[in-house]
Amino acid sequence: MLERRRERQRLVPGAPGGEPGREATPSGVSRGELIVLAFCLACGAVTLLGRLGVIDLTGRAPLGLYPLYILAASAGWLNGNVFVARRRRGSSQWWMLAVYYLGPLAPLTLLRSMAGAASLQQAPLVPLFSAGVYSVFFLVPWSLRSTAAVRRDLTLLHDDLPDDEEGR
Repeated sequence: MLERRRERQRLVPGAPGGEPGREATPSGVSRGELIVLAFCLACGAVTLLGRLGVIDLTGRAPLGLYPLYILAASAGWLNGNVFVARRRRGSSQWWMLAVYYLGPLAPLTLLRSMAGAASLQQAPLVPLFSAGVYSVFFLVPWSLRSTAAVRRDLTLLHDDLPDDEEGR
């Protein structure tokens, strides 16, 4: 009986009795987050091996600049919204910021490392610019999270006013 209770506590918090398939690790990280983190770390390792010259990445995926920037913007927006939603559920650990913010920069850097040699030489600052695009789109949902809460509080305050004061 005690083992079943411990198993339920290990499942995602907030789910009555836990949901099968949505298990969390003891630190509160879901399996999906671990998979994404492992993918990002693998991309970072491959990028590092390419920079050290162990493997040749040049020309493997000749992605243009606009698709790279669109991918960076989409990834930033998605990860910013997921990060805000995860923080709303009560997970306020700052390591999550590293996972959601720094993790997806590795696949973007890997994609840029796989561009053609001429493209890499002509525009060496593209990884920095794509990181900037990613950062801007990541920070937009994070910065707007507080304004939505203020707006909601003002609406609740307005609903509590008596009828004669609402017209002023």
